[in-house]
Amino acid sequence: MEQFWQENGYISLLVNTIPGIENKSYLELGLGRGVNFSCIKAARKVSVDIQKETKPTFQMSTDAFFEQNAERFDIVFIDADHSFNQVVKDFNHTLLICNDYLFLHDMVPPVEELTTPPKCGDAYKLLFCLVEIVGVLVYTLDSDCGLSFIRMPMEAKQMDFPSLLNLDYQTFHNWLNRKHHQYSLEKMLDILKGTVN
Repeated sequence: MEQFWQENGYISLLVNTIPGIENKSYLELGLGRGVNFSCIKAARKVSVDIQKETKPTFQMSTDAFFEQNAERFDIVFIDADHSFNQVVKDFNHTLLICNDYLFLHDMVPPVEELTTPPKCGDAYKLLFCLVEIVGVLVYTLDSDCGLSFIRMPMEAKQMDFPSLLNLDYQTFHNWLNRKHHQYSLEKMLDILKGTVN
């Protein structure tokens, strides 16, 4: 089972650890291969992706989805377009509909070569925004490209940080090492279980 998570990422493991997950609703933006989505144990699951191969609930862009969506979700996982501009848009939309936990992928590309689309892109700039500029408590895993989560509701307003388009990877990485704590998988699981802060 550990090999499964190493190959597919830890989102389903973390989400399924949340107490009462079997009674919660879950939205996934960007399905990838759809492996993690199929493992989520939430009572209601909705997926959005532009690709039809993984049979998303809504085959459309995230922008199109949010234009027509009237539903709230307990847990939202953002892992669609990894460009900073689009991740900020998805994040801002999600702030309005997420009850409990907002998960973000690709917040810490392990090497600069992964900061190009369609890999991790420059989504890492959002982590810098949230922690350094807004002062949000973001829990970030020390693996899986910095899979992160925020407890909701978050009091911050909608975000727009065009100046951060020029934040380069090396500057981000230096900041990360000095200012932002990353957690082990075991610690993240304990935090989500509610056994530690």
